[in-house]
Amino acid sequence: MKDPKIRYLVGSANRGKKFSLQRIKNMYIPIYSEPHTEETKKKIGKKSSEKWTPSYKKKFKRKMVELGYWKSIDEIEEYRLYHKLSYWTGNMFNTCSENERKIMIEYGIFHPVNNSGGVSRDHRFSIKEGFINKVYPEIIRHPCNCEIMLQSDNSKKHSKSSIELNTLFELIKNYKSEWKEQKLCIKLIDLYKNGYKWNKYREI
Repeated sequence: MKDPKIRYLVGSANRGKKFSLQRIKNMYIPIYSEPHTEETKKKIGKKSSEKWTPSYKKKFKRKMVELGYWKSIDEIEEYRLYHKLSYWTGNMFNTCSENERKIMIEYGIFHPVNNSGGVSRDHRFSIKEGFINKVYPEIIRHPCNCEIMLQSDNSKKHSKSSIELNTLFELIKNYKSEWKEQKLCIKLIDLYKNGYKWNKYREI
C-alpha cells in the first residue's frame, strides 16, 4: 500500500496491542466447523433452487448487464457474427512468406491430436480488437493480417494484436500479390479513416 495515510488508518485498529496466543485464537473464526450432512446439503440445494426462479435469473442477468459485468445477448450475437465474417475465406497457408513456409514444412500443420506441436494461422491484428474498434471484417481477413506461427506461441497471445491497425492498413495498401478482395479492402480502409465503422446492418 503506497499511500502512508491509508496505511496508517488501516493499521490503527490493532496498533499498540499485543497479540497473545489467546487473542489470536479469539480472532480466528472458522468458516465451517464440520462438513455438511447429506440432509443439510439437500436443504441448501432446495433453498437455492427456490431462489433461482426464471424471474429471478432474468432480473439478476439484467442487473449484471447494467453493471457492465456481463454482455447483453445482442452484443454476444454481434461478436459471433463479426468473428465469423473476420475468419479466413481461403487457405492462408498459400499466401505465407518464405520464412513462414519453412516453419510450416519443419513443424507441419497443427492438429490437437496428431500434431500438437504444429503451426496455425493467426490474426496479427486480432479479431477481438477489430470488433472493439469496429474495423471492417474484410480488412481483418486480408492475407496481410495472417501470420503463420507455432500453435503454442499463438495460444500465449490470448487474442492480443502483434501489429498496430495503421501498420495493417499500410501493409494492405502496399500488397502486390493477387487477392480477391484487394480493391474492396482499399475502399474500406479509406472509409474507415474517414470515420465510417463496421456495423452488422451495413451494405457496401
